[in-house]
Amino acid sequence: MQNVHLRDTGQAPGEFQVRVGQGQVEYARIVTMLQRHGYNRGLSVAILDRPDNPFDREVEVRKLKLLLETLI
Repeated sequence: MQNVHLRDTGQAPGEFQVRVGQGQVEYARIVTMLQRHGYNRGLSVAILDRPDNPFDREVEVRKLKLLLETLI
């Protein structure tokens, strides 16, 4: 495996992008599994800047960065 790319979505139709922690991706579980299997490559997470996002993308990027830093 060369890299892992994640994007969190909601459960309802039209929830293309949701706030960090409100979607379906279990970041802690995924990072734990990757570490258990010796994964040491790139991990990227997309937060798309869409006009219909009901949140500030930059705030969500900062939250996601802090979350991932606590997990790795």
